[in-house]
Amino acid sequence: MHKRVHVIMILLGIIIFCAAQNAAALDLSGAGSSGFVNGAFFSRTASQGSGTGNIDPFVRLQHNNTEKGYNTDGVLEFDTKSSPHTHSILLSAVPIVNISGIDYREFLLDAAEPSGNSLTIDVLKFYLLSAGNISGYPANFQNSALKYNLDGAEDTSVLLDNLTSGNGNADMFAYIPSSSFSGTDQYVYLYSEFSQSGGSFEEWAVKTNTTTNPTIPEPASHSLLGLGLFGFLKFRKWKEVNR
Repeated sequence: MHKRVHVIMILLGIIIFCAAQNAAALDLSGAGSSGFVNGAFFSRTASQGSGTGNIDPFVRLQHNNTEKGYNTDGVLEFDTKSSPHTHSILLSAVPIVNISGIDYREFLLDAAEPSGNSLTIDVLKFYLLSAGNISGYPANFQNSALKYNLDGAEDTSVLLDNLTSGNGNADMFAYIPSSSFSGTDQYVYLYSEFSQSGGSFEEWAVKTNTTTNPTIPEPASHSLLGLGLFGFLKFRKWKEVNR
């Protein structure tokens, strides 16, 4: 009976580990925190000149608790706000930043939540389409036009905390590999979904001044993977001993 309980506990641990791997989260709660998701680099590091007048917002969203939407010159959907800050954007208008020898397209998130609030990015997708007035998501957004997906390898979210109050502040930078934006279409569409939203709007923007290239920190060890392998090896050893 004791052996059976031991086996059940080990298998339960493996199941929990696998579930955690299928619903990952990048924690960017602390100032200066950063990390990679599906080849893109996300950073809370402050960048020079990211105030009002130095950025060009191209999509604004607003709704309590959850919100979603995308930029277009066409019919606005979901929680996208109608304002001069929602419009189409050409790929050529998105700055290229070289980080450690790799070119990235730089996007920034201005989260206008009350100071200290939390926010979670649950979905983040980038498309390249042939015109700037396309709407009707997702029917008119073909998979072949999808250039980056936060959930590319697994269900992933980005956790933001201790946000800066007010507009015109870069609360997070998203650096998407420039090589991802292949093809002849030149209009960038950014579709995003947030949770824990409230108080004010969120907007995605690009910088209009010279960008200072950030530095990518040394990658952290894959501690969860290591713990999972350790548990699996311990299980194999226990099984051999108790044959």
